Amino acid sequence: MDITRRRMLRAGAGAFALGVFAPQLRAQHAAEIDGIWAGALSLPQRDSAAFALRIVKAKDGQTIVRLTIPAMHAFDAPIEALEPLGANRFRIDPFGSVATLDGDRLTGEFAYLRVPFALDRVAALPDWKDTAEPGVPEGPAPRWTRSLGAPVWASPVARDGLVYLGDTGGTVHALRARDGTTAWTHRHGTPIYGDAAVDAAGVSFVDERSTLTHLDRRTGHARWQVALDPAVAGETTKDFTHTHRTPRPAIAGRVLYVGGSDRSVRAIDLASGRVLWRCALGGAVMSGIAVTSAHLVAGTFDSNAVVAIDRRTGRIAWTHPTAQPVSSMPVVANDVVLAGCRDFGIHGLALDTGASRWVHSYIFSWVESSATVIGGIAYFGSSDLRSVRAISIASGRTLFTTDVRGLTWGTPALAGDRIYAGTAGQKDVLVAHRPGVCALDRGSGALLWRRELTMGDASMAGFASSLAVAEGLLIGAAVDGTALGIPLDA
Repeated sequence: MDITRRRMLRAGAGAFALGVFAPQLRAQHAAEIDGIWAGALSLPQRDSAAFALRIVKAKDGQTIVRLTIPAMHAFDAPIEALEPLGANRFRIDPFGSVATLDGDRLTGEFAYLRVPFALDRVAALPDWKDTAEPGVPEGPAPRWTRSLGAPVWASPVARDGLVYLGDTGGTVHALRARDGTTAWTHRHGTPIYGDAAVDAAGVSFVDERSTLTHLDRRTGHARWQVALDPAVAGETTKDFTHTHRTPRPAIAGRVLYVGGSDRSVRAIDLASGRVLWRCALGGAVMSGIAVTSAHLVAGTFDSNAVVAIDRRTGRIAWTHPTAQPVSSMPVVANDVVLAGCRDFGIHGLALDTGASRWVHSYIFSWVESSATVIGGIAYFGSSDLRSVRAISIASGRTLFTTDVRGLTWGTPALAGDRIYAGTAGQKDVLVAHRPGVCALDRGSGALLWRRELTMGDASMAGFASSLAVAEGLLIGAAVDGTALGIPLDA
């Protein structure tokens, strides 16, 4: 949970933070709830997570809730002032969690997904431990590194031995994957945080002024542009997503599909840039779009939903509301829509109707990562959960969770029997995160190697984006503007 997400707590969104307190305690008999409570969360994926609360008086007279959830690497962390609601009911966090006191039993529902919990009064906090530091090799050293001259939040996209990405200085780079040398650069001028879409002839991306640009893939010269949000055209927009979520174009045949901050999705002729249709969704689309033979599937901010659109007509086919923004790109596999959400969960929805098939809880971690799918299994990264997780597409059950020590907002990369992830580190946060690159066994989730990067004096370091696989290398671009290529074979 970074500083921007801490600020969001004041509006009731984001992840847990230090030092954010609700109004003064009001109930006369609130002291009855003071003490230590331990038990478990009953997660919707038919699993459980150890859970404890320590409710104590602070020096200023407030009654403070301190939380322990080992699975979230949170231990006795102060999260909120207790808010009595009457009739032995209390609000215990910023996300609507309500607990009911009945003698020495505390029960309730946790956060946006309303995960049931039951806690008993105990004399001391259980001796729960965090994940042990892994004793694994450091992994291969980079074959090449180079500075791109500006911070990078966009993911490298590989095609035909080249990788394409933009930077926050407004330059698009085409690099040779084998050695990181430049094939061409395009001086766009406006900051670029989002991933590009690359087809046989072009490179398409959306910048911070909500302008869609299509470049010639051979030369880097601009072919056409479309202003996706005329209300902000010509000026850099405020990052209301707090993690620089940006619309990512999707290409199918001769048509490009893209969302926008103007709360719509467009179909655009790839050759000319002519808009074929526009569908208003009621919420900003600030990530990629899943494309199937009949539908587009997008997630929204503001209106907070997963929405399916008929590809031919541009009309909405169905809408599935969520409690918080859908900040990751939906993925469709086996007729199931997989959508990571800031309600701390992954939603598995029926492709034809949008009905919920299952929900998978990340406890109090946003799901910024989109899935990599193979063989009926979806592999996701995480935010404060700081893990790579394998999930059954059919049931939503957890197959494995591996602590990778940092934020994994990008999509896990797959090569052979291994999964690769880049992690970002942050300072001054509740859950400790460290920057690095790691490899996991695809079947068991065992951590095979992890190469740690230097945090330095920066507030954030490492990879806020996905990694790419090309020319036998793992290609990444860090937020400090360093691009690198690491051999896949350790």
